Amino acid sequence: MTLEFDRWCTEQIKPWFDDHLTWDPEQIRQWAGAEIDLSRPLASGYIVEAAQADPSLMRHVGPYLSMEALPATLAAAEPRAREIYAGGWRAPLPAGPSRDDLVSLISRVGV
Repeated sequence: MTLEFDRWCTEQIKPWFDDHLTWDPEQIRQWAGAEIDLSRPLASGYIVEAAQADPSLMRHVGPYLSMEALPATLAAAEPRAREIYAGGWRAPLPAGPSRDDLVSLISRVGV
């Protein structure tokens, strides 16, 4: 039974862990203001964001977001997402203070 569970975890859980090993550093780079590096494979978060520009990507992104499909299923959406970013589109920033506003606030408080 333990071998079967190990196999299941390797097939069904490890891909999500690996996905975050790729996306988390990219998200930190994004928060720091770095540009998307189109010379490398797109991390899952960028593909998910690109669905805002092209809702047809949701046929791949939706099952990923609901965890009904493994992260590898986003590979089919990557070429279109790459086109979107190469064309200059970027996800809109959510409402709220900018990074500079937050840095200023933290600097004044002395944290």
